[in-house]
Amino acid sequence: MTETFDNILASDQLAQARFEAASAKLIADASQIGIELTPDDCKQVASVRLACLTDMGLTDSALEEAKRLPQVALAAQKAELARQLSDPESAAHAEISRLNPSQKMSLGREIEAARPREERARLSPEETAAAMRAIQALPASARLSYARKVGLA
Repeated sequence: MTETFDNILASDQLAQARFEAASAKLIADASQIGIELTPDDCKQVASVRLACLTDMGLTDSALEEAKRLPQVALAAQKAELARQLSDPESAAHAEISRLNPSQKMSLGREIEAARPREERARLSPEETAAAMRAIQALPASARLSYARKVGLA
């Protein structure tokens, strides 16, 4: 269905402008609740398509429709869990306290894997060579932590 919609957007400048406005609003609304949406995700939301093809505008249910997309639903669940974990009085803390230690570790690993990573700048070849020389001069017990620190591991 998005191929047909893509063809409509490519051939109609008004529909393209409406799509850009509707998707920007939906992406902004989603980011306020911790969900990352892409313009391709927005193309799958019926309210966005309807807003592009008519002069109706984006409906209030667009965010709920976006949450039902499979790729977004999992992210929404993880965002909700993160929100609950930030509140010490939430029910999530009570549930976690009932888990055994291995279940707590597994859950912690899942949560950590779901967190967005900071993008590190790539090292130049000269910086990489200097870091490798510094790593070789360190004791074996400190090499891996230093390599992680400089972005080589």
